[in-house]
Amino acid sequence: MGKTELSQAVAWWYAERERVDAVLWASASPAEDVYVLRDLASLLSIAGRAFLLNLSEQMPFDAQKAIVRDFFAAHNALLIVDNWETLEGRTRKELWDFIKELSDTTRILVTSRDVLPSRDAANIELDTLAPEDAAHLFINIARNAGYFNRKPRIEP
Repeated sequence: MGKTELSQAVAWWYAERERVDAVLWASASPAEDVYVLRDLASLLSIAGRAFLLNLSEQMPFDAQKAIVRDFFAAHNALLIVDNWETLEGRTRKELWDFIKELSDTTRILVTSRDVLPSRDAANIELDTLAPEDAAHLFINIARNAGYFNRKPRIEP
């Protein structure tokens, strides 16, 4: 189980439990075909398409940022930025500064092989897990959290 699979599992977990009403997943992987996260402008564009926001490339950039920021402030949202390590330095700073401006209620998950600025983020280092190891980890966490006690029809 890698970074992308883990971030998608987190998104599903939050959505299934209705802890968020909006999820934006943006990947900076060069292997993506469409909606590739390259910079802040592409993140705004991805958000505009995903959430059907009234954005236009002819709008001033600050107006586009405000529309996306306002959307996140008005929703219980999760933003996932995947493959952060593929972005370049200046691009990272611009994106990071924008992400830090989002509302305090916005949940943010950034996956990266690189460490994020520790003053602004909690870094959790994970080794890549084989599917069987990931399943065991998930089941043990669910068991320890009492999930199977609350859902007796589900077998571990």
